[in-house]
Amino acid sequence: MSRYHDTMRSIRNAGELGAALRERRLRAGLTQAQVAERAEVSRAFVTELERGRRPRAELMRVFMVMRALETGLELVDAPTKTADQALSELLGFA
Repeated sequence: MSRYHDTMRSIRNAGELGAALRERRLRAGLTQAQVAERAEVSRAFVTELERGRRPRAELMRVFMVMRALETGLELVDAPTKTADQALSELLGFA
């Protein structure tokens, strides 16, 4: 099972967003071309978005892709980390 499948997960960067959108597309049985057509964006945009190569992508275009995949966005408060948790994460022990 994927780390994004049916779970509420924080997405912190373009790479994680792209991976989650790619997984959603694959679960829906859609090609990149089909998503691009539904979202009214280029296939190249979908490809780059999935690869995390569009860190400064226009937000409206990202939302169009999300809508084409019948997914949404929910804003949640970021959890507060203790100093020990932050250090462990920084050192790769998290």
